[in-house]
Parts: sequence; C-alpha cells; structure tokens
Amino acid sequence: MGTRVTLQGVRLSFPHLFQARAVQAGDDPKFGAAFLIPKNHPMLPTLQAAIKQEKANKWGANIPATASSTLYDGDTDPKYNTVADNHGCMILNTSSAQDQPPVLVDVNLQKVINPATFYAGCYVNADIGVYGYDKGVSKGIAAGLNGVQFVQDGERLDSRPSAEDMFGAPAGAPPPIAGGVVGQPVQQPVNQMAQGAILTHNLYLRKVPPTLLLLEVNLRKLQWHLLKLERRLLATQVS
Repeated sequence: MGTRVTLQGVRLSFPHLFQARAVQAGDDPKFGAAFLIPKNHPMLPTLQAAIKQEKANKWGANIPATASSTLYDGDTDPKYNTVADNHGCMILNTSSAQDQPPVLVDVNLQKVINPATFYAGCYVNADIGVYGYDKGVSKGIAAGLNGVQFVQDGERLDSRPSAEDMFGAPAGAPPPIAGGVVGQPVQQPVNQMAQGAILTHNLYLRKVPPTLLLLEVNLRKLQWHLLKLERRLLATQVS
C-alpha cells in the first residue's frame, strides 16, 4: 500500500521501536519514530515526490486544505523550530500498528533485540511506506514504518551521557580509533548499503553538491545488489 521509500543515513529521533505506545489516551498503541533528514539529502526529493503522488492518488486535483502532512520543516514549523538539532532538516514522523512491529537490524542485517541500540541521535537507514488516509474529519498523508537499520553512533539528542562519559573507559580498554569521535563504534564488517549511508553522511558534512550525493547513493545500491547476485550464484554452484 502506498509508495515505498528507503532513506539512508538519517538521524533517529523519538524512537518507540520495541514497545508500542499510545500518543494520547484512547489512541491505539503504535510503534514509531521520527527521522531528521538534512535538506540536501539526495533522497529528500524522492520522498517529497512520493508524498505529492499519494495526495494525487487519494484526492486527485481536489486535495483538502485541511489534509495534514507527515513531513515538517525544522526551520519554520513552530512545533519543531525551537530545537536547534532540527534546523537545516526536514522531520519525518512515522508509525506502525501494534501487530506490525518494524524490522530492526544492525549493520550486518542481524536482528537487534537490545533497545539501547536505537537511541535519539544515532544514524540509521529507514524503510517507510507513504500513503494517504481519509477518516472524515481526519485526513492527510502518513508514513508507515517498515524497518530500521542501525548505521552509526551519533551525539545523543536527549543529552543523556554515555557510560564512558559517566564512569570513564574500562581498565584495559583499547585506545580510541584514529581520528575518532567519542562514542564512535569500532570498525567492523558492514554491508554495502550501510557503508553507503555512512559515506553519504560524511559527504553532507563536506557540503558536496546533492547531484554527487545521489550518484554516490545509487552506486552503493548497485554494489549491494551485485553482491547479493554474486552470493546467489555461489550458492547455486555449491548446491
């Protein structure tokens, strides 16, 4: 249902990924999360196009003036522009029903069962489905949350200190990796899509033009699909 979009290297905010909760009394409990998407993110035009298309699919040329959105401007929307971390970003709100929990995996596509892995401020890949809804007085565009992949640590948005900040590094702990940041994970084998997200985020910081960012993302996706094809061929030869 709707239009599926995969976002790479976005920042997680307000995660409720392991336990569904009701936003207000009387609401159905849902899983959910918000994602901070830099305005120069190469996939932002694709997301905006999906929202526009789903509006047209639902209402044609007669889009209700009261239709709500699920994508907000962190610089201008009064609900979000008072938070400095939202500046320069679009904020996407997502949710999924209590009986449809999102798929949660790490950089190696292994299932994540530790809630501490996904915290406000870490960088993730997110797979969503954009769709329109019309429930009488309530109508608009929503984003269903299909899955989240942890990619890289980031500065916590809730300002909660890490264990190392509170108590120091454990005795015998290895020194920080060269050029690393406090809280940055040690290097480990990751799949091509996660590597692409990490590289894309680093390119944002260097203010690389969006056209080059999109090219990099597409190249990483191609590498990932080629890798999966190679594994299938090898499996066929072995059998």
